[in-house]
Amino acid sequence: MTMRARAGAAAALTVLCTAFVAATAAGPARATSPALPGFGGGIIPGNLLVSESFYQGNPGVIAGQTQLPPGCTTGCVTATANGGYPQVFNNDLADASFGVTSRIFLSEMTQAGRPLGTVEVPNGLVTSFSSKSELALNLSPDGRTVSFTGYVAKPDQLDVSNSNTPGVVDPTNPVPGTSYRAVAQLSGNGRIRLTETNAYSGNNGRAAITASAGGKQLIYTSGNAGNGGNPQPDGVILGAGTQLITPGAAPGTPTPVGSFNITELGDKADKIGKDDNFRGLTIFNNVLYYTKGSGSNGVNTVYFLDTTGTTIDDSQKTARRQALQDFIEKKGRGFVGTHSATDTYQGGAWAWYVNFVGSNFDSHSNAGTPGTATYYQSMTHPILTAAATPNPWNRSEEWYTFKSKPESISGIKLLLTCHDNSITTERPTAWVHEMPVMTGAPRGGRMFYTAFGHATSAFMEKPVIDLIIAGIKWAAYRL
Repeated sequence: MTMRARAGAAAALTVLCTAFVAATAAGPARATSPALPGFGGGIIPGNLLVSESFYQGNPGVIAGQTQLPPGCTTGCVTATANGGYPQVFNNDLADASFGVTSRIFLSEMTQAGRPLGTVEVPNGLVTSFSSKSELALNLSPDGRTVSFTGYVAKPDQLDVSNSNTPGVVDPTNPVPGTSYRAVAQLSGNGRIRLTETNAYSGNNGRAAITASAGGKQLIYTSGNAGNGGNPQPDGVILGAGTQLITPGAAPGTPTPVGSFNITELGDKADKIGKDDNFRGLTIFNNVLYYTKGSGSNGVNTVYFLDTTGTTIDDSQKTARRQALQDFIEKKGRGFVGTHSATDTYQGGAWAWYVNFVGSNFDSHSNAGTPGTATYYQSMTHPILTAAATPNPWNRSEEWYTFKSKPESISGIKLLLTCHDNSITTERPTAWVHEMPVMTGAPRGGRMFYTAFGHATSAFMEKPVIDLIIAGIKWAAYRL
């Protein structure tokens, strides 16, 4: 995203090369616009789609008179600049939450730069100056939907980007107003659907992407939350980082895809929203990738969360695969895999990976089959101890079998074995791999894997989460 001045106003833009297929996003529409007229009823695949916003300079701010943040009753400050660009943003020196909402526009143009049409995004969705992180455009893997985020508010409103969401109110936030954050989904025929969320209270969603999972359409988002004191309220923590949103659903309690707290690794507590501050995201080969926003927490571990197929398989796959291998072997870093991470690189596609992870998936029982996991030969291990893993452990899962015995590989230790009501043979279901220390490496790489995690509900089970967190700690040399 860039800033540029045009006719005395600030502007922001993001560019996406589209590859639409002719289909409308599925699911109940909570707020769907007619086809955007500037696109002639559709968007041509291969063209560029540009998100733009222009600061119009009409927020009604009067230096020496306007009280900031709007509606404040305590801690109020007086505006130091009028509403004209660029001096208006000097008000940030007095009001750290200062921002002005502005309209969002989408422009279609050829790859040669010839404009084809520009339309304003309807349904009351806006972005905010000078924080314009919301306008990243992401095309869904099936090519049917472009997604982006914003605020449900009118243009020229103050401090919306740091306001609470209506369902997650932090009383220590100096901005008393509330505004939903929302995801806009643009289909290939030019229609826009808006889904509101209570996530990212006190801050902003940065990016969104639509994808199909388990036969239904979902929205994955990234962003940050919190604009108040520390410790932050539970709702703010829950609504930070990576979020899962059902298109068209009414806003309720935020649903995190995953969350992280540096104290889980035994380190000194930081502001939790900082640990879960994510910015960009994309999906490639069925793997969801996020980029970290400001605030590094110093954890160097790779996670393969229910991957399948060949996750690193493009024109640069040789270099990219070697980078992961070097990360483990030469840097002595950690790797964590769940469930179908063993259904990745089947058929000898990458022998090093399969040997490192321990095996390839072979077959499974039906999802939700009751079964039992037990400690392998009364195994004692820091992961099992830290997680207080039940023994025996009765739960329902899509229980895996494997093509080879992981324990036959040097350095691999089984932690848990299992049997279920469908497949009664005892077989591994969780293990670790301690790699040898290579010449010049500070230590050996580590790998933790569990076959648990077929259903989203598995990650809501405390014993499962405790096991994975302990595995992360161990792989990162924090246990």
